[in-house]
Amino acid sequence: MKKKMKVLMLVGALGAMLFGLTGCGSTTVDLNEYISVDISGYDSMGQANIRFDKDAFEEDFGDKIEAKINKQGGDAAKMSLELQFGEEPYEVMLNYCADYRVEKPDNLSNGDVVKLVWECETENAKEFFNCNLKYSDMEFKVEGLKELKTFNPFDYVTVEIEGVSPKGYASLVVDSSPEEMQYITFIADKLNDLSNGDVIVLKANMLRTEEDFALKFDSIPSPLTMEYQVKDLPSYAKSVSEIDEATLTAMKQQAEEIYKAHWLNVEGNMDGLNELNYIGNYYLSKKEGERFTDENHIYMVYKVDCSWDGVNYPHYVYVKFSNITVDEAGKGIVDMSQYELVNDKWWPTGDIGGIYYYGYGTLDELYNAFDAALVERYTFENNIE
Repeated sequence: MKKKMKVLMLVGALGAMLFGLTGCGSTTVDLNEYISVDISGYDSMGQANIRFDKDAFEEDFGDKIEAKINKQGGDAAKMSLELQFGEEPYEVMLNYCADYRVEKPDNLSNGDVVKLVWECETENAKEFFNCNLKYSDMEFKVEGLKELKTFNPFDYVTVEIEGVSPKGYASLVVDSSPEEMQYITFIADKLNDLSNGDVIVLKANMLRTEEDFALKFDSIPSPLTMEYQVKDLPSYAKSVSEIDEATLTAMKQQAEEIYKAHWLNVEGNMDGLNELNYIGNYYLSKKEGERFTDENHIYMVYKVDCSWDGVNYPHYVYVKFSNITVDEAGKGIVDMSQYELVNDKWWPTGDIGGIYYYGYGTLDELYNAFDAALVERYTFENNIE
């Protein structure tokens, strides 16, 4: 860092000016005597403020330094111009002849060394101000900076991951009750379309600079990034083989109860329903890239043995459940309150005005009842025994 004691921008040309020099000898100035340093802040982010005491210099040399500008052009013209506008000779000398830069003034830690390097125009000082500049580079050891406390901002964040892989989603719940947390925001690289194994990278951003934050709270947040792995999301079952036996048994039992309740509602009693046998299922899993449709369906298929007036009328029915998922432990999850029951009518005698049942006379008829568009969107699995 290069520090000018004063910068004055003026435009124009001015002839050389001549100033008398009083006294019989030159003036010697020790610039180092007027340098002071103040190191503040915290360990690892300290700052060095190096100051030249111009007031003390004026008191010591304000009436001892006079100017003798006997050249035109360049710095000589600029110095002459400043003198014409009322600057004191000692000020002009300092502005143009005594300059310095500071090496490593910021981000200081205890034990660091701050160095002041003089960049003086000694010849100009002697020629134009009859002043001998005495100086040497200076070093200041950094000591006494307080250790900056840290706190983990992610202790106040909960990442809630929900949904079904690969369409999981995450939300952030932030506890902003500590005042420090009101000056921190969080950005996640990904919150949607999550699959098990994905990693969410969460970044904490301070709404103030690190230095301002430290001064206000005497601490800073650390770390500023945290990773959260997506796990334990259920996934949609692609095949009936992924569904555990307990879940399949529960679906079979529920389907039977649904159909019996349907029979009772239609017939008014359970007479005529001789037997209900589960014979397997059709399983449909949505093909890759398909949209706006359920992820999967399972059609629990039953053979119904029933009779009317002593005549048997066996036929086939189904109860459908959809969007079956499997958790990381392999347990199936399905909302069995949401179902679809066979709704097609079957007239066993062929007489549409005669008796009828909801269902199909043969398995082929049941299979052919599937919508062609449905079959097109799904991978079809036949698990009928």
